[in-house]
Amino acid sequence: MYWTQYFIPTVKEIPADAIAASHQLMLRAGLIRQVALDRIAALEAEAPPEDSVPSIAIGDLGPPQLSKYLFELYLVRDVSGALEAAVEALAGEGADIKLAERLEENSELRDLITSVGIPILLPDGVTILRGPEIKIPGYDAALDPRVLGAEEIDAYASKGWVDLRAKHLRQWSIRLDRIVKSRRGGSAGASDAMGHEVYGRDDFRIGEVTAWIFANDPDFLGYRIK
Repeated sequence: MYWTQYFIPTVKEIPADAIAASHQLMLRAGLIRQVALDRIAALEAEAPPEDSVPSIAIGDLGPPQLSKYLFELYLVRDVSGALEAAVEALAGEGADIKLAERLEENSELRDLITSVGIPILLPDGVTILRGPEIKIPGYDAALDPRVLGAEEIDAYASKGWVDLRAKHLRQWSIRLDRIVKSRRGGSAGASDAMGHEVYGRDDFRIGEVTAWIFANDPDFLGYRIK
C-alpha cells in the first residue's frame, strides 16, 4: 500500500468486538477504518442523484465549528473540485455568489445544514438561512430580540455558521493553499517526510482537510491524535 493511501491516525485501545489478534492489530493500525471510509465514498458515488444523501456532518457528532467546516468544504469541493482549483477560485471575485447559487440549487444540502442547527450566512453578511434550532448562539429565553453587531456576527459565524461571505472564503483560500504546499513537501512518500504538518492525500477529502486544519491552524492550540 502506498503511504498516501494509508490512514495515518491510529488507536491505542483494542476494540471490544475485535477477537482475532490480526483483526485487533489491523484496527489499531487504521487499515480497516480506511477500507470502511473508501467503501462509504464508493457507495455515495454509485447512488443515483435522487437517492444520494451526502454523509457530511449529521447530528451531535462534535462541536458546531466542526460541522461548519465540513459543510463549507463540501460546498467548496462541489463547486471547485480539486484543492488547487479551490485555492484559486476562492481568492477570486464572485466566489461567494457562486457558492450561494450552488446552495440555492441544492435544496437538500441547504435543508440538511439548517436541520442540524447550523445557520447559513449569505454573501451580503446580514441575511441568514436557519432551521428551528440554532447551535450558535445558544437559546436564552431571558434575552430580548435585538440586532446583532458586526463583531457578534463575525464571532458566531466563526464558531458555528456556514459563512458564504467573500472575506471568509479568502481565508479558506489561504488555508487550502497551505495544505497544497504541505502535500508537495511530503510528496517523496518517505515516512520521515510525513507528519501531521503534511496532508497525505492526492484528492480533496473534506474530513481529512478539516483534521489538518485543527492540527495545524494557528487558531487552534495544541495537537492531539488518539
